[in-house]
Amino acid sequence: MVVAGDFNAKHTAWGAQTSDPRGSRMVELMAAHGLLLLNDPCSIPTYETKYSMSWLDVTLVTPSAIVAGYYWRVLEDVTYAEHRYIEVVIGEETYNFPPGSNIIN
Repeated sequence: MVVAGDFNAKHTAWGAQTSDPRGSRMVELMAAHGLLLLNDPCSIPTYETKYSMSWLDVTLVTPSAIVAGYYWRVLEDVTYAEHRYIEVVIGEETYNFPPGSNIIN
């Protein structure tokens, strides 16, 4: 299973400089349900305007989803919504998550 979306949650685990309550709840949810984080905390921000930047978009998977390997990255271009596209390759399947979307697959 892949869960990806704009959760408006900040946590140091996925690149934010500080964690907020929503981010802490997400980490608790991940631990409770055995979900793994694909985000690279050293990536470029998933959201950026001329005034701020944040790492709000998160990609989670079940361990069985990535047995065949994976690749995760934030694409450089900022879209109309100030979010960047996230590309995820799991095994031989490629997913391009539109900015600001919430997807469960």
